[in-house]
Amino acid sequence: MSHYITATGSLSYANKNDLLASIDPLVKGGWLSCEDGQYLWRDEAEQLVLDENAVSMEDCSIVFPYSSYRNVSRVLDAVLAKATDGQLKWYSTDGDYYLRAWSDGRQTLIDSPELIVKVARTEDQGDLDVLTMQSEEWEARYQDCDFFEALHDVMEAALDRL
Repeated sequence: MSHYITATGSLSYANKNDLLASIDPLVKGGWLSCEDGQYLWRDEAEQLVLDENAVSMEDCSIVFPYSSYRNVSRVLDAVLAKATDGQLKWYSTDGDYYLRAWSDGRQTLIDSPELIVKVARTEDQGDLDVLTMQSEEWEARYQDCDFFEALHDVMEAALDRL
């Protein structure tokens, strides 16, 4: 079963060996491809996410462009294991709602709709409802709004403030 997350950030490593070990699962999984010495992010259809090198061997770092990633959450622990600093933030709206962040070695997980709305700093009941109702029920109550657009708006607001 597939699992989608939306992620953004950058991570640094102590040395090139740690960086290479950390990006290895991303290359093997098809998220990163190495072309002419550049590491490029690819989506599930193997299309470029961003036409820029995502990995700096000189800085021992990797950049995650803001994007949706299919199944990459399966390898994030390995990618984060040797990171020394930086920040990576991601959220899921794929069957469950949660926010996670890794910042300079510390991880944060927020998996309660009430806490997500609190982090997003919204007082709109619709924002809490979008995290607790089925899409059909929510759209019946909030007829002028798109469920998935509202859902991602709340999650992105919370991710920005995390």
